Amino acid sequence: DCHASAQNFDEAAQAYEEALGYHIFFRRWKGNSDESKGQETSVLPATFSATNIKIDIENATTMEAAIRSNLAHALAHIGQEKLGLEHYEASLKIKRQIGGSDHVEVAHTLMGMGAVYGGPLRDFATALNCFKEALFIYRGKMNELTDEFGLSGSNKFFEDEDTVELDGYIENAVKNIGLIEAGLLKDREEGIIKKRR
Repeated sequence: DCHASAQNFDEAAQAYEEALGYHIFFRRWKGNSDESKGQETSVLPATFSATNIKIDIENATTMEAAIRSNLAHALAHIGQEKLGLEHYEASLKIKRQIGGSDHVEVAHTLMGMGAVYGGPLRDFATALNCFKEALFIYRGKMNELTDEFGLSGSNKFFEDEDTVELDGYIENAVKNIGLIEAGLLKDREEGIIKKRR
């Protein structure tokens, strides 16, 4: 995380790639994966490559999902958007499997995917879908919090803290939806102008 926060995305990508490789290696070494049974070894691979670290959804962990999201973010910043999206997709599958499709972590991953689709890949329709699904999840969580805690009693402090955080996520999703819709409109207008010429 230090590399990513310092904007050293090349080093961050390398560090996350190694972390993912080691995480999966040790999970298999502990015998949690069918594919490692009978193949236990204490020799670590010299290097790991993000392109060949495949997802094992049955044995995946929340740590793997987090590492893959961070790796995807770093890869997108160094121009490897498609590989980044592969890791975002894997992270999304893991998060849906473990936490359910309406978990806030699913929304966070969708927001990252939307940024890649809407930014460098300019796939505005897919980006819009990602941002809208994330917004739906955030609003659902906000409704759950306000229904569960209400506005009075000892839960007020916690409700305020959580709703402020969710409000920020909702605000960001709405802003991104607006930007993507503006991009779609601009592309549409440019297409109309080109047809007239």
